[in-house]
Amino acid sequence: MIMNNLKKLLEKFGGKKDIHISLGVSPQSDWKIILVSTLALSVLVIIFSAYMFIEIDKGDIFQIEKGEGNEELTIDEELLQSIVSYYSAKATEFERIRGARIPSVDPSL
Repeated sequence: MIMNNLKKLLEKFGGKKDIHISLGVSPQSDWKIILVSTLALSVLVIIFSAYMFIEIDKGDIFQIEKGEGNEELTIDEELLQSIVSYYSAKATEFERIRGARIPSVDPSL
């Protein structure tokens, strides 16, 4: 049934009346089968993708319900200030170490 429909479709595009649709008969028919099946699969994927996009955009698929865990979070200002002062002290210590000269002894003496 499917092969007859495929033969009729290829007859419309190819113009040939005697078309053998089976793999291994000739390279030309093999490539036609590969091309038609790839195009059909591509069209199906595009249709499915468009359907999924439309359904997700409407909100019918993957609905997210707001629960109790979605409260606003506030920043603990004391904790933030202690973190900022800790890293400021680290930056000051780094600059002090970077600017200090390391005493080195001349080994030739």
